[in-house]
Amino acid sequence: MNFNQLVAEICAAFEKDAVDSNQIKTLLNGYTSKREEWNKYAIFDEKQCTYTRNLVHRGNGKFNLLILCWGPNACTNVHDHPGASCFVKVLKGDLMETKFNFPEDGADRRLAPLVKIDEETCKENEVTFIDDSMGVHRMENPSHSEPAVSLHLYCPPYAECSMFDQRTSKKHIGKISFWSEYGTVSKDRCNSNA
Repeated sequence: MNFNQLVAEICAAFEKDAVDSNQIKTLLNGYTSKREEWNKYAIFDEKQCTYTRNLVHRGNGKFNLLILCWGPNACTNVHDHPGASCFVKVLKGDLMETKFNFPEDGADRRLAPLVKIDEETCKENEVTFIDDSMGVHRMENPSHSEPAVSLHLYCPPYAECSMFDQRTSKKHIGKISFWSEYGTVSKDRCNSNA
């Protein structure tokens, strides 16, 4: 299967009333990354060692498909996925995922560090998954010299998420934006940190 076929198969899976997450994982696992197939969507911010969010497909209102491009040491904030499932397939390089318990809400809660529950490095062509029932996470490129690229599927799509200070669990809201859409750099090139 090539990249365009993968996108078409994902679209077909989301035509059904109920989406089978195991089917999505199988589709993502069934694709072997070939840079020439997805490279037009892989737009980096060459001026900063950060990451970019590049829209590949807006879906049918049920999902967004993005390619994230990670400069050396690029890292997200610790964040949630409000009511959404998040599938990640590494297309190039490695990504380290650190999962934390979801911070407890409540006015009387004292600020305390997030509790780390897992950390693993995802290699090229591996797939990982998270939703809010599993906690919150941070993704990062552990390489000091090499970029990384990953494919992200969010279902349903969302416009903002909660971000958390790892030291205090303090929450703030971040807006989601795209560095590029369909291979063209966006006029409003700001990037969220989630």
